[in-house]
Amino acid sequence: MLIKQQLGKLDSWAVRWCFVHFKNNAVCSYPTNSKIIHIGEGGFATHVKKENKLLNTVLDIGVKRQFSFAHEVFIENSIIRQYHKFFRLSIIKKIRTKFLLIRIKHKLRIFGK
Repeated sequence: MLIKQQLGKLDSWAVRWCFVHFKNNAVCSYPTNSKIIHIGEGGFATHVKKENKLLNTVLDIGVKRQFSFAHEVFIENSIIRQYHKFFRLSIIKKIRTKFLLIRIKHKLRIFGK
């Protein structure tokens, strides 16, 4: 996705957001209950033309506005293992991805000359 972003074939703030996290070894947490409503989808939206249920979190209608967070962040290894198990690529997909990256790198070299 980052390569497509750089080639101008994708326009997404999320790609840059995730890359900055990767580059800085940062983490980000997403709430299961949100204080905001996502309204950026539908016919007039720039990127999301139809409803995406993944973007709709439960709205926290409570009045609490002050929050305290832990001073130290830790990553639970069992969650990382579950993530990797869920998103594990088959050998076929790995080969296709590798060839796609080689083709894109080749195109970038051609454009760079």
